[in-house]
Amino acid sequence: METLEEVHANLYVYTAQSVIDREKTEVGREFSSPMTALEFYRQVVPLIAKFKDGHTSIRPGQFCSAGEEENWLFFPFDLSFKGKRVHITNNYSSIKIAEGAELLSINEIPIRKIQERLFKFISGKRREGKEANLEAIFQELLTCVYGFEGEYEVEVRSRGGRVKEKITGVPYEKIREERGLESPPYSYRALLEERIGIINCRSFRDLESFKGVLKETFTKIKGERVEDLIIDIRKNSGGDSRLGNELLGYLTSKPFIRQSKNELMMRSLEADGGYNY
Repeated sequence: METLEEVHANLYVYTAQSVIDREKTEVGREFSSPMTALEFYRQVVPLIAKFKDGHTSIRPGQFCSAGEEENWLFFPFDLSFKGKRVHITNNYSSIKIAEGAELLSINEIPIRKIQERLFKFISGKRREGKEANLEAIFQELLTCVYGFEGEYEVEVRSRGGRVKEKITGVPYEKIREERGLESPPYSYRALLEERIGIINCRSFRDLESFKGVLKETFTKIKGERVEDLIIDIRKNSGGDSRLGNELLGYLTSKPFIRQSKNELMMRSLEADGGYNY
């Protein structure tokens, strides 16, 4: 906690220090005996998430890396948490469950109950941002928090009604490979009758690719005589701010300042354990 206070510009801007101190005391009571890395994760991460700062977080990947070496089998579906229901968006298993089917439960635990518990491990203020993060790390977080791996029982609902299926998980490497084949994190579509264009920016990465996408997109916008433009950043996970500058350059002909100044705090860890600022 001392390290966070030293390096963060305003650590208690969203949650009062008195609240954090109470939670820290509760967590500290659990540190009376040795624990595994995953046990440490389950105790500490909800405390970090209470700061509600999306840039102050501990992601589960490093805690699941040992599981990958031990051939853990992770939950084989990607999910969408948008709206009132949870839907399957990608199926990496050998079981034929249609993408778009509604997921109701995992191992007899209602999916909404799972979602609310996992939210406690995700930093940030806005629910939409937490939903986007949960979609990105759901498989790892499910295993870190619940300990699920290997075999899963799911209940889904589709046009054929409700059904329960027992499925086998998949190596996380397979999920990474499949996701790598997906389209870039930005797209454009138009509602021609309404003269509305929609740019969906799910991430700000790969500047050169984004420049090409913007040139092509705004050529279409001009040709389609779009009158209103929606830029959807609800599930944008962040990235390189230069991409935002490129986008703003298409939206205004006037000079603009994205930010007036930057304040940086830098330090390195010395061999004796001290800090060098």
